[in-house]
Amino acid sequence: MVPASTVAPLAPTATLVDVIDTLTRHAIGAVWVHADDDTRRLGGIITDGDLRRALTKHSADAWSALLANDLMTRSPITIAEATPAFDALALMERNARKSISVLPVIGDNGEVSGMLRLHDLVKAGLA
Repeated sequence: MVPASTVAPLAPTATLVDVIDTLTRHAIGAVWVHADDDTRRLGGIITDGDLRRALTKHSADAWSALLANDLMTRSPITIAEATPAFDALALMERNARKSISVLPVIGDNGEVSGMLRLHDLVKAGLA
C-alpha cells in the first residue's frame, strides 16, 4: 500500500493542471480527492482512466474549467485497512463495473490510510 502520507489529497476545487501534475508526480495511477469538509476523508478518486474519459467527454475549450470535482469517481470501491491482501486482489479482479488497479484503503476511523495498487499485489506474489 502507498501510505496516504506520501500521496497528498486534492481539493475538490483543484484544477485540471493540478490533477495532471499530481497524477504524474505520484505515478500510482490514481489520486484521491478529499471530502469537502474533511481533508482526511475520501470524497472520490481520479484514475488515469477517469481523466481520459473526462477529456474525451468535454470539448478542448472546456478543459480549463474542469475541476477535480468534475473528474472524480464519487463513492469509489474501497477496502478496509484490515482486509487481507488476497481478498483485495479478488475484489480488483472480479469487479463487474470496470477494471480496478488502485483501491483506496480506509482505516477504522473512516480516514484514508493509503492506496493499494494491483501492481504491488502482483509484485508480492499474490497473482
